[in-house]
Amino acid sequence: MGLGTGRRMPGADPERWFGASQLAQASALHRSLAQVRTCRALADAAVLVLFLALGLAEHLVRPYPQALWTDRVLVVFVALEAAALPHRLLAGAREQWLLADGVAEGAERTGEPGLGRLVVGPIASAVVRLVLGGLLLLCISAVARATPWWPVVVSVVLAVVSMAAAVLYPFVVAPVVDRVVRVNDPEVLARIGELARRAGLGCPTVLAAVGGPIGDEGAYVAGFGRARRLVIAADVVRGPTADLDVVVAHELGHWKLGHHRRATTAWLAAAAAALAFLALADLLVRTLAAGGDFDRLDPRLLPLWMVLAVGAGAVSHLVLCAVSRSHERDADAFAVGLLGDGRHLAAHLRRVMVQAGSDLAPSRWRALSRDHPPPAERLADLLAPPKEPRDA
Repeated sequence: MGLGTGRRMPGADPERWFGASQLAQASALHRSLAQVRTCRALADAAVLVLFLALGLAEHLVRPYPQALWTDRVLVVFVALEAAALPHRLLAGAREQWLLADGVAEGAERTGEPGLGRLVVGPIASAVVRLVLGGLLLLCISAVARATPWWPVVVSVVLAVVSMAAAVLYPFVVAPVVDRVVRVNDPEVLARIGELARRAGLGCPTVLAAVGGPIGDEGAYVAGFGRARRLVIAADVVRGPTADLDVVVAHELGHWKLGHHRRATTAWLAAAAAALAFLALADLLVRTLAAGGDFDRLDPRLLPLWMVLAVGAGAVSHLVLCAVSRSHERDADAFAVGLLGDGRHLAAHLRRVMVQAGSDLAPSRWRALSRDHPPPAERLADLLAPPKEPRDA
């Protein structure tokens, strides 16, 4: 299946699948969310431009000797993050209010967002971003100073870290983020085991996430090999058998078709491409500065490098979203083949999409920046004549 979106296939009209009030509510919510996110992106860009245009980075690093390059880099990075923090907090709070007010028809109203969601959560995210971003920046800077082959070295390090994170996620991150517990219900395990056997797979370790809704389908597969875990939202485990079947069948499709491995490979390729782009920019700076005492790794250039990194990251995001949409279509096709038809999966997804406040009729741009196909296209695919899925 193709990587694109916005296809005009028969039955892909959102009005066929959703009511007028549902479409209007979803459109209003996501139009407002898009405005908030656009304002946040423009404000982020404005901070970087101001640092460059006003020479703020130069004033910040002036008290530090050239030898203390780590201090100089961190000072500029912390200053950039601090300058962006106020508008990010405001944008995050506005998003939470919009999501709380934009509960779709039939969904349980969550009420007004609390102090934790409005303030504590965004501040914690900012601290994590600051620590991890600072460490990554220092590592890349150190490697770039040590060898001209820094894109290759950093790519290898990212590959190792990504594989380790994929293996550790079910044991380290999921228990904290999703509050997972092991599923011991013999009937549920027997049903999942039977579906796995029909799919040609071994019975996975099954965990229930009690921390709230997860993903667009209510489940995900994490880890590799014996560390692989099938994590299912607790309400799906406790819900109707038909819902459990379609959710598990979809996730088994991801497992059978090797999507986790392919997604990790795609992410590493995108990261390597972004690093190669920065390496070309680095080569251009060194060429322009040849013969002078200009330091291409001068912390005063950090805002410029961040502009280039953001641009490369945005392109990588669009490519990875296209890969993810292709995986979702293939997993849907696999589930249809496993269960015999797509009616139950379509009914489940339609209900979840409406209750979760999904963008039911995204614009072409919003559809391209999503990691799942547009809802109407996905539902139309499920009820179309089944196609043979690609094998891993």
